[in-house]
Amino acid sequence: MFYRLGALVPGDLIFVTLRDRYVAIFRVYALAMYRKSAFPTDLVYRYSWWPSLRVITCGGRFDARTHHYLSDVVVFARYIGARR
Repeated sequence: MFYRLGALVPGDLIFVTLRDRYVAIFRVYALAMYRKSAFPTDLVYRYSWWPSLRVITCGGRFDARTHHYLSDVVVFARYIGARR
């Protein structure tokens, strides 16, 4: 589902369909890749004064020995509106 997450660029839109069938729209403002061993939890999960979205998935190099990716890709986005 998030395979191409790292291909997003600032300015791209993310559409999230809500249970009531409204679509929340978010604009990407930053992307980052962090090593799992140094993941900045405080930065990624910090409180924001505006509605925001952070999408996280595995990325970077794949370790064939452990069968895990060594990093996480994080997309930061701000809410810009909704539509029906």
